[in-house]
Amino acid sequence: MDQVPSAYNTATTPPSRWLLEKFQEIFPGAILDGVLDAARLGEALGVDVAGLKDSKERFGLMWAGRQKAIAALQAPGYAALTPDVENSENWDDANNVFIEGDNLEVLKLMQSAYNDTIKLIYIDPPYNTGNDFVYNDDFADPIRRYLEVTGQVDSSGNRLVANTELSGRKHSNWLTMMYPRLYLARNLLSEDGVICISIDDTEVSNLRHICDEIFGEQNYVSTFNWKKRGTGGQVANNAIIDQVEYVLMYARDLSSAKLTGLPNEREGQTKWRTLRKGGGQWQRKFRPNQYFAIFGDEAGKVSLTEFPDSTPIYPLDANGVEGFWENGLATLERRIEEGEIRARLINGKLAVEQLEVAGETTNAGNFIEIASTIGANETKRVYGELVFDNAKPTDFLLNFLHIANLQADDYVLDFFGGSGTFAQAAQRYEVETGRKIRWIVNTLAEQVADRSIAKASGFNSVDEITLRRIKSLDQAFRVFRLKHSSFERSSNDPSDGLLIVEGTQRSDVDDNARTWEVLLQTGVPLDSRLKDFSPFIVVAGDTTALLLTLDELPDVAMLKSRNITVLLAMEDDFAGKDDLRANLYFACKKANIAFKTF
Repeated sequence: MDQVPSAYNTATTPPSRWLLEKFQEIFPGAILDGVLDAARLGEALGVDVAGLKDSKERFGLMWAGRQKAIAALQAPGYAALTPDVENSENWDDANNVFIEGDNLEVLKLMQSAYNDTIKLIYIDPPYNTGNDFVYNDDFADPIRRYLEVTGQVDSSGNRLVANTELSGRKHSNWLTMMYPRLYLARNLLSEDGVICISIDDTEVSNLRHICDEIFGEQNYVSTFNWKKRGTGGQVANNAIIDQVEYVLMYARDLSSAKLTGLPNEREGQTKWRTLRKGGGQWQRKFRPNQYFAIFGDEAGKVSLTEFPDSTPIYPLDANGVEGFWENGLATLERRIEEGEIRARLINGKLAVEQLEVAGETTNAGNFIEIASTIGANETKRVYGELVFDNAKPTDFLLNFLHIANLQADDYVLDFFGGSGTFAQAAQRYEVETGRKIRWIVNTLAEQVADRSIAKASGFNSVDEITLRRIKSLDQAFRVFRLKHSSFERSSNDPSDGLLIVEGTQRSDVDDNARTWEVLLQTGVPLDSRLKDFSPFIVVAGDTTALLLTLDELPDVAMLKSRNITVLLAMEDDFAGKDDLRANLYFACKKANIAFKTF
């Protein structure tokens, strides 16, 4: 006779467990009595086994802390992402998600719902320059440590450690932090997805090594060189200015990736771009006759002569340096008459733009020249002050959004969210292409320094800075925050993931938090729509339903009519109702509906 299944564990599944299941499906004879037979696996694959051929010598990157990184990766998570509806914008219609929390735990929690789903991941992690921080992962009880550091519980613990030269094992600490996060990120990428990682000289070589291991050397796409500054007027060690940073791009499966060129030219479409000369010799001294005022207004009208309520516009760069227009007076007079020139208000200031008839896409080069000061100026426009250092320019990030060839409803992710530039770049991508994508931005609630500009501007933590920028975009988005699970563990031992059958739910959580924790664990994305068909919540466009209340046997036939194939319920609701639990299980089984309790 069938046995009614016990309650499910709400802890995240270690990657090793599902990898082992897949491995045994492909190589059923390679694991005997719980031990891997490497020789038999080598025979099946037709390759030599390193330990048998080369003794202990093998090619690869080793560092002090590698085992700790693997332990942090494999440790199950017991946290949850709790909805913050109050700080969200238009929750019911939102496709975008902002998550506050330790990205290692967040990535673990995303595995069930977003595995093989994300089209583009872009991250700008700490560069390990000695002035930034790395995450000192405590895999034994990570959520407790995270809440301590972010001030959500009282403790003197400090989870972030300055990774300076004096701390020892500088590179090892950084690699230990990055390895599990990149490993989990790979699982989230779609088959045609790519990941882009910003980095500088300090760790670029080490990053290349661990990415080759995690993503496969055969899936390396390119290293983009970003020239972020010029050479003049700066003091440098050894008289050499640090002008360049890098972005490493890897594909989940390069043979499946559908990368494209930059859209500065798309056939049949038009594009507006600045009339001020850009590129190489753009200063006024090179074309003094093409430095003059063009008059415009906020309605877009332009003229070479002053008109009522017009404003003179000069070809100045973001720092007020004089340049010149791409055309002279005679050509501009004709282009204005033909409607190819307009004025437009950009970030509160009038600019002059010219119309281009677009052609095919151009190949994307791996050398990008965009001044880093543009990112700083964008930050000042959003916050009024430079509250966040080293924010990337949105134009810079747009390159990778376009190259990834994103289509409507594709997911994109940044789990080192910083100031929120990635969300703004995603919004600009939507405007330029007309394709609505779904962004997910995750950042840490790291406390800002007491004497910082951010603190003086009213910010207490980095997530507040990120959220302010996202709110300025005027887009719908949902906010989730990393908190304790809604369910208790059976002991104080963090390695024990068993749940007690009676009284498993915590008393200090609400129904909404518990609902989203269970749904995410069972594969429901955070931007899903929920519909209330009391006593059920049904996930719109999905085949999952959650039982809210349990007074009598619910209408399983109604669920069947709505094509529900999975029914979720809370184990606590069956306390003292064993017969009802059994009857519901067998009713679901008869209707081909999987029944799970938590």
